[in-house]
Amino acid sequence: MSALTVRHRYDDSDKPDIKEWPTARDDQVLTGLTVTFTVRHMNLGASFWWIKFTCAGKKYTCKENFYCCLTPDDGNSGRPVVITFDRGDMKVEPPASHSCQVAVYETT
Repeated sequence: MSALTVRHRYDDSDKPDIKEWPTARDDQVLTGLTVTFTVRHMNLGASFWWIKFTCAGKKYTCKENFYCCLTPDDGNSGRPVVITFDRGDMKVEPPASHSCQVAVYETT
């Protein structure tokens, strides 16, 4: 995989968190994306996630407004949100709340 970009945007923010990696291998753990969010009374709100990458010369992405809601437990856990790719799907796994999954498809 090459030219991997992961973008996160919190529901009321117009400034996304973006991280790019030039290459990624199977089973490699990539770090460095810092995500911002706001704690509210009962939850943290929707976090919108988007990826793009190149694999075997083809470009891939997911739908633009894929979101995964977080909870205060996620923010307080001190553990990372983990994003994994498997068989054409991207999975966002918060440390304490439910995971979310979206299809990854070839694009131009």
